[in-house]
Amino acid sequence: MIISEGVKSAVTLYRLNTMGLNPDQVQQAIAPVMLQNRALTGEEGSLYDFLIPFIFGIILMFSAMFSGQVLMYGVIKEKRNRIVEILLSSISSLDLLLGKIIGFGALGLLQIVIWITVGLIVAKRFLDLEQLSLSFADLITPLLFFFGGYLLFSSLYAALGATMKDAEGGSQMQGMVILVPMVPLFASSAILMAPNAFWVRLFSFLPPFIPVTMLIRVSATTLPWWEVAASFVMLIISVAFVIYLGARIFSRGILQFERTLSLKEIGKMLKKGY
Repeated sequence: MIISEGVKSAVTLYRLNTMGLNPDQVQQAIAPVMLQNRALTGEEGSLYDFLIPFIFGIILMFSAMFSGQVLMYGVIKEKRNRIVEILLSSISSLDLLLGKIIGFGALGLLQIVIWITVGLIVAKRFLDLEQLSLSFADLITPLLFFFGGYLLFSSLYAALGATMKDAEGGSQMQGMVILVPMVPLFASSAILMAPNAFWVRLFSFLPPFIPVTMLIRVSATTLPWWEVAASFVMLIISVAFVIYLGARIFSRGILQFERTLSLKEIGKMLKKGY
């Protein structure tokens, strides 16, 4: 083996000499290549820096929708048991609606903390988390859009629950609420490849699509602060409007114990200002 390597080196040197190279050039040509392993950091970015906000945002969004479903079924159950009559005798429908949203929001947040804690413990055993350079500041934007999205979807779920007479009707209607915010998830690959495309930016200002779209975009690229702020303001305005309409639907529909309100009846109710 040693003799073979020596012969190869001698032949290589002879060939380089016949090509007109001087001894220094020959030594440079045959010098071994030194490789140095480096982890991507800073401006070069990290795969974890991209994946963690994206996965975290999706978990948050699913948690918001699941909590909203639990809220809707809770409203239907209280409506069937006539518990709501006692509650409305001492508080307004708006206070009752907000109390439910905040209460289930706290449970949803606790659920997220448990998921993240367990996930980090498991990931630490199989992944190199030293490359993870996320800070609390990196999570502020996803958290803001999560809470805004939670309020938006929870208000819709609570309002729908108030119009249903049983859980079977609720399961049929909840598909309508779930499908709309899921559209950006179905298009997540396209959003990740072109986060600043016109249609993606349009989705960032359409209320049902804002939370999921922005959670995906902030994990894919750095957005101008004014665009993030404008999208969040639009989300907050939408939340206030939906809570206002939801309270009106809630106040009327919650006392309809024996039937499910149709979309036509809901439209008339809102138009007449109940």
